[in-house]
Amino acid sequence: PDSSLLSPRTTPIAGQFGPKSESVKMEFLMRLRLSICCVCPGKEYSKGDSRYVARDTATVTVEGITAVLKGPASLLAVYAIASRKSYSHILQFAVCLGQLYGCIVYFTTAYLDGFNFWASPFYFWAYFIGANSSWIVIPLLIATRSWKKICAAVHQSEKVKTK
Repeated sequence: PDSSLLSPRTTPIAGQFGPKSESVKMEFLMRLRLSICCVCPGKEYSKGDSRYVARDTATVTVEGITAVLKGPASLLAVYAIASRKSYSHILQFAVCLGQLYGCIVYFTTAYLDGFNFWASPFYFWAYFIGANSSWIVIPLLIATRSWKKICAAVHQSEKVKTK
C-alpha cells in the first residue's frame, strides 16, 4: 500500500476520493472500525457478553476486585520481577490464582445464567471463548512456573538445613 495513505493527516473524508477511491474508502472504514473498537472496547466486547453493558452484579464484582486488588498486585509483581525480589514468584502465584478464581466465577455465572447473552455464535466463540481463553491459559502457565520455582527454593532450603 501507498505509505502516504497510512498518515493520519491524509485520511480522506467524504467527497475527497481520487483514482484509488475504493482502496482508500476501505482503508478509511477499516481505520474507523479499529478506532471505534479501541475507544469503546466494552461496547464491542459486549457483543460477545452483554453482561458488561447490563451491569451484571457478578461481572461488576469480578471486575471491581480485578481493578482494586489484582491491578495493584500485578504492578507490584512487575516491580518484583524487574528488581529480582525474593517474593516475585509468590506474588505472581497469588495474582494468577486470583485471576483463575475470577475466571471460574465469570464462566460459572455465565453457565448458571444459561449462556444467553451474545449477539451471535460468532461473537460467542470469538469473544467469549477466544478472547477469554488467554485469561486462563497465561495465568496457568505463570502459576505453574512460579509453583515450580517456589518448590525448588523450598527444597533447596531444606537441603541447606539438613547439612
